[in-house]
Amino acid sequence: MIVDTKKTRRCGVTTVETAMVMLPLMLTMFSIFEYGRFVMVRQLLDLATEVGCRYAVAHNQDATIITDVQTQVNQYMAGLNTTTHFSSVLTVTVYQVPTSTWDPTVTTVNTTTWTVVPPSNTALIASSSSTLTSINGVKPGDPIAVRASGNFKMMFPTLLYVSPTIPMNSMVILTCEGT
Repeated sequence: MIVDTKKTRRCGVTTVETAMVMLPLMLTMFSIFEYGRFVMVRQLLDLATEVGCRYAVAHNQDATIITDVQTQVNQYMAGLNTTTHFSSVLTVTVYQVPTSTWDPTVTTVNTTTWTVVPPSNTALIASSSSTLTSINGVKPGDPIAVRASGNFKMMFPTLLYVSPTIPMNSMVILTCEGT
């Protein structure tokens, strides 16, 4: 009986080659899924914040404006604001931006890279609660801001050794047209 030595020596090579190809392939595939999920939730957060700000502009004299805007943002998120996608529930803040600190004409556009450079006082307004005022005292022409923030939770936190949570913030400022 003649034994084929080539066949017996190569019986585990296919398994090793498959494992070596599948590891980077699966890593790439799951990274694409995770990035797509991040972009989807980020876009949804931006749109939900915009819807909340539009609601605040239209209903700025209501007594329950803050809870109504929070409800609008949470409804627009369509259940993605839960602890499945965020490490904690979204924080939605509604406030009137003082006109003394807000100048929309400061916004510039870099024509080389076509990026919008917001005014430097936007970060000041968003981070300092002492400059915020009540939403019910809005007059026509006053800016109203809605800010939603939370920590996006990665589905695969150990994938490529990234942080298990990524901070997400969205802020929309609209001008009140009237009361």
